[in-house]
Amino acid sequence: MKDDEEVVSTATLDPRFKFDLASRPGAEGLTHCYSCGTCTASCPVSEIDPSYAPSKLIRMILWGMKDEVLSSNLIWMCAMCYNCSFNCPQDVRFADIMRVVREVSVEEGFAPPDRLALMAEIDRFSQMLRQLILDRLLKQPPQEPIDEALLIQKAQEILGEMSPPKTG
Repeated sequence: MKDDEEVVSTATLDPRFKFDLASRPGAEGLTHCYSCGTCTASCPVSEIDPSYAPSKLIRMILWGMKDEVLSSNLIWMCAMCYNCSFNCPQDVRFADIMRVVREVSVEEGFAPPDRLALMAEIDRFSQMLRQLILDRLLKQPPQEPIDEALLIQKAQEILGEMSPPKTG
Protein backbone atom coordinates (compact mmCIF):
# COMPACT_ATOMS: atom_id res chain seq x y z
CA MET A 1 0.00 0.00 0.00
CA LYS A 2 1.28 3.49 -0.90
CA ASP A 3 1.67 6.19 1.74
CA ASP A 4 -1.04 8.40 0.21
CA GLU A 5 -3.67 5.64 0.06
CA GLU A 6 -6.41 5.39 2.65
CA VAL A 7 -8.01 2.25 3.99
CA VAL A 8 -11.79 2.27 4.12
CA SER A 9 -13.33 0.29 6.93
CA THR A 10 -16.69 -1.30 6.24
CA ALA A 11 -17.66 -0.49 9.83
CA THR A 12 -17.75 3.22 8.94
CA LEU A 13 -19.80 2.86 5.76
CA ASP A 14 -23.49 3.73 5.58
CA PRO A 15 -25.16 1.41 3.05
CA ARG A 16 -28.36 3.54 3.13
CA PHE A 17 -26.57 6.77 2.20
CA LYS A 18 -27.00 6.41 -1.58
CA PHE A 19 -30.67 5.48 -1.19
CA ASP A 20 -31.32 8.36 1.21
CA LEU A 21 -29.82 10.78 -1.31
CA ALA A 22 -31.58 9.15 -4.28
CA SER A 23 -34.93 9.61 -2.54
CA ARG A 24 -34.55 13.40 -2.75
CA PRO A 25 -35.58 15.45 -5.79
CA GLY A 26 -32.60 15.92 -8.08
CA ALA A 27 -30.67 12.83 -7.02
CA GLU A 28 -33.02 10.14 -8.31
CA GLY A 29 -30.58 8.83 -10.95
CA LEU A 30 -27.66 8.50 -8.56
CA THR A 31 -27.65 4.69 -8.44
CA HIS A 32 -27.56 4.45 -12.26
CA CYS A 33 -23.88 5.42 -12.31
CA TYR A 34 -21.51 2.67 -13.41
CA SER A 35 -18.30 4.71 -12.92
CA CYS A 36 -17.35 5.21 -16.56
CA GLY A 37 -15.58 8.50 -15.76
CA THR A 38 -17.23 10.55 -18.51
CA CYS A 39 -18.30 13.12 -15.92
CA THR A 40 -14.72 13.71 -14.81
CA ALA A 41 -13.43 13.80 -18.39
CA SER A 42 -15.89 16.58 -19.25
CA CYS A 43 -15.52 18.56 -16.01
CA PRO A 44 -13.81 21.97 -16.34
CA VAL A 45 -13.08 22.03 -12.59
CA SER A 46 -11.13 18.76 -12.80
CA GLU A 47 -9.01 20.31 -15.56
CA ILE A 48 -8.03 23.09 -13.17
CA ASP A 49 -7.74 20.96 -10.03
CA PRO A 50 -6.91 17.29 -10.64
CA SER A 51 -7.95 16.41 -7.07
CA TYR A 52 -11.54 17.10 -8.10
CA ALA A 53 -13.20 14.15 -9.80
CA PRO A 54 -16.99 13.86 -10.01
CA SER A 55 -16.66 10.11 -10.60
CA LYS A 56 -14.73 9.76 -7.35
CA LEU A 57 -17.43 11.61 -5.41
CA ILE A 58 -20.16 9.44 -6.91
CA ARG A 59 -18.16 6.31 -6.10
CA MET A 60 -17.73 7.48 -2.48
CA ILE A 61 -21.49 8.05 -2.26
CA LEU A 62 -22.28 4.64 -3.73
CA TRP A 63 -19.88 2.96 -1.30
CA GLY A 64 -21.60 4.67 1.62
CA MET A 65 -18.80 6.99 2.71
CA LYS A 66 -21.32 9.42 4.17
CA ASP A 67 -19.16 11.33 6.66
CA GLU A 68 -16.27 11.66 4.21
CA VAL A 69 -18.56 12.99 1.46
CA LEU A 70 -20.59 15.38 3.61
CA SER A 71 -17.48 16.85 5.25
CA SER A 72 -15.45 17.09 2.04
CA ASN A 73 -14.56 20.45 0.53
CA LEU A 74 -14.86 18.76 -2.87
CA ILE A 75 -18.67 18.92 -2.78
CA TRP A 76 -18.43 22.72 -2.87
CA MET A 77 -16.18 22.80 -5.93
CA CYS A 78 -18.82 21.82 -8.50
CA ALA A 79 -19.40 24.79 -10.81
CA MET A 80 -22.91 23.59 -11.73
CA CYS A 81 -22.04 23.87 -15.44
CA TYR A 82 -23.84 20.57 -16.21
CA ASN A 83 -21.14 19.35 -18.63
CA CYS A 84 -21.11 16.10 -16.67
CA SER A 85 -24.88 15.68 -16.99
CA PHE A 86 -24.89 16.45 -20.71
CA ASN A 87 -22.24 13.81 -21.35
CA CYS A 88 -23.34 11.05 -18.96
CA PRO A 89 -24.46 7.91 -20.81
CA GLN A 90 -26.65 6.94 -17.83
CA ASP A 91 -28.28 10.38 -17.40
CA VAL A 92 -26.83 10.74 -13.91
CA ARG A 93 -27.26 14.43 -13.13
CA PHE A 94 -24.13 15.04 -11.10
CA ALA A 95 -24.69 18.79 -10.62
CA ASP A 96 -28.18 18.15 -9.24
CA ILE A 97 -26.78 15.42 -6.98
CA MET A 98 -24.13 17.84 -5.67
CA ARG A 99 -26.88 20.34 -4.87
CA VAL A 100 -28.63 17.64 -2.80
CA VAL A 101 -25.36 16.58 -1.13
CA ARG A 102 -24.66 20.21 -0.22
CA GLU A 103 -28.13 20.55 1.33
CA VAL A 104 -27.65 17.36 3.37
CA SER A 105 -24.19 18.53 4.44
CA VAL A 106 -25.70 21.71 5.87
CA GLU A 107 -28.74 19.91 7.36
CA GLU A 108 -26.55 17.40 9.19
CA GLY A 109 -24.11 20.00 10.53
CA PHE A 110 -21.12 19.18 8.34
CA ALA A 111 -21.06 22.66 6.77
CA PRO A 112 -22.04 26.05 8.11
CA PRO A 113 -25.48 27.22 6.91
CA ASP A 114 -24.00 30.34 5.34
CA ARG A 115 -22.02 28.07 2.97
CA LEU A 116 -25.24 27.06 1.21
CA ALA A 117 -26.34 30.70 0.90
CA LEU A 118 -22.96 31.58 -0.59
CA MET A 119 -23.21 28.70 -3.07
CA ALA A 120 -26.72 29.82 -4.09
CA GLU A 121 -25.29 33.28 -4.78
CA ILE A 122 -22.46 31.78 -6.83
CA ASP A 123 -24.96 29.68 -8.79
CA ARG A 124 -27.10 32.77 -9.46
CA PHE A 125 -24.02 34.70 -10.59
CA SER A 126 -22.94 31.79 -12.83
CA GLN A 127 -26.33 31.71 -14.52
CA MET A 128 -26.20 35.47 -15.15
CA LEU A 129 -22.71 35.11 -16.62
CA ARG A 130 -23.82 32.21 -18.84
CA GLN A 131 -26.73 34.33 -20.08
CA LEU A 132 -24.36 37.17 -20.95
CA ILE A 133 -22.03 34.83 -22.84
CA LEU A 134 -24.88 33.18 -24.73
CA ASP A 135 -26.37 36.55 -25.64
CA ARG A 136 -23.00 37.62 -27.00
CA LEU A 137 -22.48 34.35 -28.86
CA LEU A 138 -25.90 34.51 -30.44
CA LYS A 139 -25.50 38.24 -31.12
CA GLN A 140 -28.86 38.93 -29.60
CA PRO A 141 -29.19 41.69 -27.06
CA PRO A 142 -30.28 40.54 -23.61
CA GLN A 143 -33.95 41.01 -22.73
CA GLU A 144 -32.90 43.06 -19.75
CA PRO A 145 -29.71 45.10 -19.55
CA ILE A 146 -26.86 43.29 -17.86
CA ASP A 147 -24.43 45.48 -15.98
CA GLU A 148 -21.06 43.89 -16.74
CA ALA A 149 -19.29 46.03 -14.12
CA LEU A 150 -21.76 44.74 -11.53
CA LEU A 151 -21.03 41.15 -12.61
CA ILE A 152 -17.29 41.70 -12.23
CA GLN A 153 -17.76 43.38 -8.84
CA LYS A 154 -20.01 40.52 -7.67
CA ALA A 155 -17.45 37.94 -8.84
CA GLN A 156 -14.72 39.69 -6.88
CA GLU A 157 -16.92 39.80 -3.77
CA ILE A 158 -17.77 36.12 -4.06
CA LEU A 159 -14.16 35.10 -4.67
CA GLY A 160 -13.08 37.22 -1.72
CA GLU A 161 -15.58 35.42 0.55
CA MET A 162 -14.39 32.03 -0.65
CA SER A 163 -10.66 32.64 -0.22
CA PRO A 164 -9.01 31.35 2.91
CA PRO A 165 -7.93 33.98 5.43
CA LYS A 166 -4.45 35.34 4.86
CA THR A 167 -1.87 34.29 7.41
CA GLY A 168 1.42 35.87 8.33
